[in-house]
Amino acid sequence: MKKGYIIVFVIICLISALFSYMYYFSVPRFSKISVSESTEFTKEVKISFKNNLHKTIDCGVNKDGEEYTKWVSVSEESCSFEVENGKYNFYVKYKDSIIYSDSLDFKINKIIDLKLSEEKMYVLLGEEKRVEYSIEKIGEPLSSVKMESEDTSVFNVIDGVIKPVSDGRARLIVTTSNGISKSAEVIVTSLVKPSSLENNKVRLTCGRYSTEEAHLIDEVLEYKINEAGYKTRGAVVAAARFLVLNFPYKVTYFGENGRLTGAKKADGEGRYYKKGLYLSTDKYNDILYSISGPAIWGCPLLQVIEEPYEVYSNGLDCSGFVTWALFNAGFDVGDIGAGNTYSTNEVYDLGVHHDLTRDFVYNGDYKVGDLIGTDGHAAIIAGLDEEHIYIAESLLNGVVIETFRKDSNELYTLYSYINTMDEVYLEEGNYTDMW
Repeated sequence: MKKGYIIVFVIICLISALFSYMYYFSVPRFSKISVSESTEFTKEVKISFKNNLHKTIDCGVNKDGEEYTKWVSVSEESCSFEVENGKYNFYVKYKDSIIYSDSLDFKINKIIDLKLSEEKMYVLLGEEKRVEYSIEKIGEPLSSVKMESEDTSVFNVIDGVIKPVSDGRARLIVTTSNGISKSAEVIVTSLVKPSSLENNKVRLTCGRYSTEEAHLIDEVLEYKINEAGYKTRGAVVAAARFLVLNFPYKVTYFGENGRLTGAKKADGEGRYYKKGLYLSTDKYNDILYSISGPAIWGCPLLQVIEEPYEVYSNGLDCSGFVTWALFNAGFDVGDIGAGNTYSTNEVYDLGVHHDLTRDFVYNGDYKVGDLIGTDGHAAIIAGLDEEHIYIAESLLNGVVIETFRKDSNELYTLYSYINTMDEVYLEEGNYTDMW
């Protein structure tokens, strides 16, 4: 009897062993799940197994909280998925049965790229400039950057601020904590001064600048205008302020050679219609019309608008200054004057006309960059505060900025209108009420 039990027991053990063997070799066996970097934006999850039957196996993945599962069929000994930040569920299916599952939570923290806001910067000696940059990243990596000057005799960088030392050019190098590096050229110049309300400037003399210096001054003007936003109100403000606040010499007043004598756009004369300042003779190459010149600003030129004809230093008259600022900011309003007499196309007619009254000055909707003047004279509002209006204009003593109290009788005696320019500028750009 006992012998029979032993035989039955042995048979059961053999059957169990056979089933175990069959199961062992008929179901894939798993060795590991691994994670590795795949691309800059994702990670790769790899599920490895022993596919002892070499049959097709389905692998699936879904992001936690999503019902849809992405399935792939493989016959090799692994399957892979790319994932981004978040928690993911992984499955292996064989013959419609889930035989493996796992979950992993991924946090990808990586700096992808560094971008400087400017590839070339102009910094005036005596001012400072903060370096603007952006970092493209995944997750929340440490995004600290190191900034250094290629030549500390030209400028230093302290706490993200460029501090100029002397005239020259050097590269700014910015490097992220994971080694991504970008650079920009920094030009430091003393040819243009930080904004200063100074009307006792020395008059510009003939040939004051070399061609190279004149070109650099033009580059700084263009840079300031682009910072403000080309073809915006801010650009007009930047151009007007440049000549009265930043340029270290006073551009002289010169009469309207050209406009009133029939030669439109006499840009070799006292009405200049080219980008930049009229400081180098190489600009003669682009001149279209000239009557008695050409002569750059500060050089002698015969003024022929009325007898007796006399020689003066070339410069800008009132409407010449206004149209120069508008043109350099991106608004070519044509060869127009300041009056309300000769035609309907004058500075007087630009924008929306408002009589200059005390009520409008204190309560009106006008801004820096709007025009101010009277019949025969035009200027630009270059600054505003609670008590004052700062007016950039060309007077007989040159291109200057004048300060008027809003309650002064002189303001209402000298000027009769403010033209708001929203319908001309269309966009505001970047500017402040005061410099």
